[in-house]
Amino acid sequence: MTLVVLEWLQESGRLPSDAAFLAALSAAGWLELQRREERRLRSLYGDEYMAALGLRLQALGLDLAVRRVATRPFVRGG
Repeated sequence: MTLVVLEWLQESGRLPSDAAFLAALSAAGWLELQRREERRLRSLYGDEYMAALGLRLQALGLDLAVRRVATRPFVRGG
């Protein structure tokens, strides 16, 4: 697994390789590692990249482990 991770880190930031890596983590049942990796990718590449990655995973029949919930701005009633 170490060699696979090292090879993958060289390709991080490329949509197909990131999707394949997350799919492999999901298939192996490593949900916590998948969540951690998704948070890392979101912090590096942003929400648009994660949206594209989510679409790529959906095409594979998978889903992101970490969901970004849309929030509304707080409005004080009065």
